[in-house]
Amino acid sequence: MNGTPVLLAEAAGFLAERYAGRARDVSELGGGDWSRAFSFRLDGRDLVARFGAYGEDFAKDQQSMAFAGPDLPVPEVLETGRALGGAYVISQRCFGVFLETLDESRWRRLLPALLRGLDALRHLPAPGPGGGAA
Repeated sequence: MNGTPVLLAEAAGFLAERYAGRARDVSELGGGDWSRAFSFRLDGRDLVARFGAYGEDFAKDQQSMAFAGPDLPVPEVLETGRALGGAYVISQRCFGVFLETLDESRWRRLLPALLRGLDALRHLPAPGPGGGAA
């Protein structure tokens, strides 16, 4: 990636080659500060491809799967690697909305699950000196 954001055509080309033409409906989800995300369908699954400069970030996403549970959903990471001048990760796509878009009634319905998720986080082991679980 080398500081240049990955474009939709580049992501679609990479996915087409990587999955021998089976990747369908590639579309841009938008860019964060550290990566660009693209949704796509592969063999009936909704997935996300993210491209960024730092593969270590995607490796942390993969490691976080160990903490997944009923109250702490973590998208499944299927693969990580190098592509398009940087790093990439392919993961399960999860659907939702931004919390700041919720009205009062939706907040009231969400709050118990959100509090359970925060409680699950509270019970995770503290990171060790290298940033991983102790």
